[in-house]
Amino acid sequence: NLARLFDALPLPDPFEPRPDIYPKYEAVVVRNEAGLRRLECMAWSIVRTVPGKNPETGRPANWWFTIEGEEGCAFAGIGRFSEGARRFAFLTCEPNPLVAPLHPKAMPVILRREDYDAWLDGEAADACALAQPFPSQLMRVA
Repeated sequence: NLARLFDALPLPDPFEPRPDIYPKYEAVVVRNEAGLRRLECMAWSIVRTVPGKNPETGRPANWWFTIEGEEGCAFAGIGRFSEGARRFAFLTCEPNPLVAPLHPKAMPVILRREDYDAWLDGEAADACALAQPFPSQLMRVA
C-alpha cells in the first residue's frame, strides 16, 4: 500500500495501477503539501517543446528492471500545475553499468527506501545529492 509505505494521505478516488508508465499517462505520485504527504494522480509530462523530437514516434525498445529485495521502487520527481492540471516528470541521471548498454542516454533517479524522507521533506541540497545512478549491483534486468 503506497499510503502506508510513504506515510501519506491516500488517494481521494480509486485508481487502477498500470504495469508501465509513459509520457502523458497518469501515475500515482507522492507530494508534500503544507507538511502533509499525500498521494495524487498526475499526468507524466511537464509541458515543453523539444525541437526536432516527435514524442509519438521512434521509441526505443522497452527494458524492465527490478530492485533486489523490493516489490517496487520510487523515482525522484518534480511536479507543477500546468495547462489546467497537475503534471510531473521524474529526474534522470547518467546510467549505471547495468542500464548503460541498454539505454546509454540516461536512467531515472531511483530512490532507496531510506532516502524517501530526504527527498520528500529534506533540504534542497540533500535532495539534490540523491540525484545519482542507483547501484547496478542491486538491480536486475527483468
